[in-house]
Amino acid sequence: DGHDGRAVRLENYGLQLNTKNIGTDYTITVTQSEGGTISPETAAVAEGSAQAFTITAKRGYQLKDVLVDGQSVGAVATYTFQNVTQEHTITAVFEKEKDDGSHGSHTPSGSASGNKTDTTTNPDGSTTTTVTRPDGSTTATTKAPNGSSSVVNTTKDGQVEATVAVSQGAVKDAEDAVSVPMPALPVTTNQDKAPAVTVNLPTKETVKVEIPVANATAGTVAILVKADGTEEVLKTSYATEYGVVAALSDGDTVKIVDNSKDFADVPGSFWGADAVDFATSHELFNGTSATSFSPNAAMTRGMIVTVLSRLEGVDTTKSSTWYEAGRQWSMENGISDGTNMEGSLTREQLATMLYRYAGSPAVSGTITGFVDAASVSDWALDAMSWTVENGIITGSNGKLNPQNNATRAEVAAMLMRFIQQM
Repeated sequence: DGHDGRAVRLENYGLQLNTKNIGTDYTITVTQSEGGTISPETAAVAEGSAQAFTITAKRGYQLKDVLVDGQSVGAVATYTFQNVTQEHTITAVFEKEKDDGSHGSHTPSGSASGNKTDTTTNPDGSTTTTVTRPDGSTTATTKAPNGSSSVVNTTKDGQVEATVAVSQGAVKDAEDAVSVPMPALPVTTNQDKAPAVTVNLPTKETVKVEIPVANATAGTVAILVKADGTEEVLKTSYATEYGVVAALSDGDTVKIVDNSKDFADVPGSFWGADAVDFATSHELFNGTSATSFSPNAAMTRGMIVTVLSRLEGVDTTKSSTWYEAGRQWSMENGISDGTNMEGSLTREQLATMLYRYAGSPAVSGTITGFVDAASVSDWALDAMSWTVENGIITGSNGKLNPQNNATRAEVAAMLMRFIQQM
């Protein structure tokens, strides 16, 4: 009812146009309605091809729904059949616009608000429906066959906020990380304007989730937004070919940020550039100055216990010496005996500390293929075998060099591989 007391009855009008048997591999039956049009009016589609349809409301009508093979896909302005391998039907349902008694004016096109709606089918079988408003803001809703879904809101200024609902089936079927069904997020160096994603999980357990990100690098991190508004880099998050993986709990909100640092002594051509990016962007390492990393400098035992304690979430800023917090943590957890903190770290010592940090798991690998395997200390044999087995230490020219000092770049590389394997 309008505010002037008049009532306007909504009516659906339908007229079917059958385009079957027009001489192509597959045909699509188009249902035209009095309240609007579907274009094209006929569809002859070769097997494996795609066919798009545009749905437009006439003046005085608005689009209520679109049915594909009898199933609702929403009030979309465009629908595309992908990889056609059978016959289909598409039907548009329009209704007369309600007269609210204002001035009797109506908005032509797909909806009274002037929004544009597009639906696409993604390679993974999910569908994304994007509503674009006149001011340029958008809402993209993605639904996956496994029941997971996402809603991504982008303001006219480009600020992105997303909410993800992960299904129980997606968690159960994931071999490693659960893939989130959503368009790839942009990445920025501005933490305040970074895309924010809230993840809802079907379990109270922590789950590894892969958030799609366009052009993620080793320096791209997930930053946890805590309930009190403070933010913390998730040190075990890491970039993949498709996005960023992070271990999250139900209801966690994370920002995706390019947190890479620039160092004059680590050019892009340096073999360990990605590892240095990873270690510094995840706030595990600091540079030796504002502009230098000293990638070839020897790592000390104090440095490695500090790095590992940071990985564990220990606050290393409040201690009598720069390494004391890491030293205490490493002794309490059986990682190190706490001696010779300013002494150089050997490669087999590094392997041993990583192995202990991982819980001293069972070892099935071997190092017999390396020409200097016999030079590995007895106490480091299991650790070296485990790190080789898991691709954390790869050796050089057929050698493990267990007694060599580990450089800062080498430690960064091994630490990155270690976190990705955890």
